[in-house]
Amino acid sequence: MVVRKKVTVEQIRSVTQLQSYRVPFSSRVLGYLSHFFGNYSFLSFAPKRLEEVLDTLVSSPFGLVVGARSGDHLVGLFAAEMVIDEWAASPNFLNGLVLKDVYFSVHPAFRKGLTAYKLLSKASAIAKELGCEATRLSVTSGFDNERISRFYTGIGYAEEARIYSKLL
Repeated sequence: MVVRKKVTVEQIRSVTQLQSYRVPFSSRVLGYLSHFFGNYSFLSFAPKRLEEVLDTLVSSPFGLVVGARSGDHLVGLFAAEMVIDEWAASPNFLNGLVLKDVYFSVHPAFRKGLTAYKLLSKASAIAKELGCEATRLSVTSGFDNERISRFYTGIGYAEEARIYSKLL
């Protein structure tokens, strides 16, 4: 049973801080939830790989990880990297850094409130301070993509492109 408490959003600045969040709502559990309800559920889930990616982003000067907690439990996580804008054909072409999402998940019990919005707001504010000109989000999970798209457009994001990929 999930007891909903006030959600606090903070930048995660170290691997130790990331690991300090207690189970049952750890990055591994959020990863399982995102994976098994998404497009990639037919692939095996590698929780160790998720932890390695998050550890790398936390340790990198170009990585940004923001967590949402309720009490001492991780209930949401946004991880991104600052990259040079690659969308030269985009109507919003920028000649600088863009914050590009790598991982974004909110525990199902916390999806009806403002947790996702708070995570994005905090990450965007930090990214702006670090010189980013925009935040670029993707919708690739296959888990309620229409709802996620409505959420993004509802808070001011515009659809710019569709991305296609193929496993090799």
